[in-house]
Amino acid sequence: MTPQEITAVTALVAVIVGPIVTLLVAKRQIKATVVSANRQAWINQLREYIADFMTNAKKCVLYGEANPAQTTAIGDHKDVLFKTMHCMNHIGLMLNLKETGHSELHQLMNELADRLQNKNFADAKKALDKVFLQSQSILKSEWERVKSGE
Repeated sequence: MTPQEITAVTALVAVIVGPIVTLLVAKRQIKATVVSANRQAWINQLREYIADFMTNAKKCVLYGEANPAQTTAIGDHKDVLFKTMHCMNHIGLMLNLKETGHSELHQLMNELADRLQNKNFADAKKALDKVFLQSQSILKSEWERVKSGE
């Protein structure tokens, strides 16, 4: 092959390969950006539901401790308990129960809900702390995944 032919072939390869590589890199960057943005939105939504769940569960505990004779009546306690369960259902639908931390959070929330329904408010307080710590752990690990571009 002559030097002119080598130069022509090199130029032809560069003209064809350059845009293909650019296109593949752009696709990968767009996908990573979309996944990262969706994951961040998921984290924000999960954080909101967890905060609502924790707030309502705490209200149940405080109301139950202040009014132990009235916890079976329809009214404030039942309404807050239903709101707690509603938030728990949202969180449950957002979790991936195949991941250990997620399944542990789901189990802890169910235990807390059982304690609230059974009016075991002392144990419910302890369960609240466990749910809080497990939630922090999940949110932190998910944030690390966003930061790493996963």
